[in-house]
Amino acid sequence: MKNIQVKNRLIDKRRQYSELKKLLFSFGSDNIIDETVRFVVPENISLGNKCEVREHVLFDARSDRKPAITMGNKCRIKSFVSLMAYGGSIELEDNILIGQGTRIFGHNGITIGNHSMIGGGVSVQSVKHLSYRSRTQFQYQGFLKMPPIVIASNVAIGDNSVILPGVTIEKDVHVGAGSVVTRSLESGYYYVGNPARRKKTLPDKPPKGEIFDLKITSNKVSQIKMLRKGEISQSRS
Repeated sequence: MKNIQVKNRLIDKRRQYSELKKLLFSFGSDNIIDETVRFVVPENISLGNKCEVREHVLFDARSDRKPAITMGNKCRIKSFVSLMAYGGSIELEDNILIGQGTRIFGHNGITIGNHSMIGGGVSVQSVKHLSYRSRTQFQYQGFLKMPPIVIASNVAIGDNSVILPGVTIEKDVHVGAGSVVTRSLESGYYYVGNPARRKKTLPDKPPKGEIFDLKITSNKVSQIKMLRKGEISQSRS
């Protein structure tokens, strides 16, 4: 019975990936895409190679730009992330990690550089909503045209931070958890607060003390990938 279930899951995955190759602007190889991932206007979405997209992620590519959402190679998107172009564009380069529940609004354009890490619950807002006293209610007053958000390579943004429109975050920057980034940030510093302010220079060496090693064996990585693809039973030791 288990072998039949595994075989059926494999067939379903092959069908899913075959359909994605037909529907999306482009779809690379060796991707792991959960079946609960939702694609809106899939023909405006481009996914690279060896990416992992977890449960209940939303790609909303409603935009005149083609492709409106681009994801490079070896990106990891955790569960309940929302990537919404909304008339603009979102470009993720290679080896990017985005944590659970993060929302990215691409109205005026957003680029995130190689090896950057976005924590959970982060909001990246590339648009400013108008609000002025008028007979027209706030929600119908429209949006202000702003410069795009640029997050360079090797940037770390802590959980529950907010990135506001028009900012550029240069490479090698760490933004502390819960910060609100209202203006551009220079390379090589740690920023924290509301608004985010420079707190200290990033050190050239790791801190003293025991460092938790995240490395796992290649065999274990292979087992994890097979498990997510449904090629081995979860009950198997």
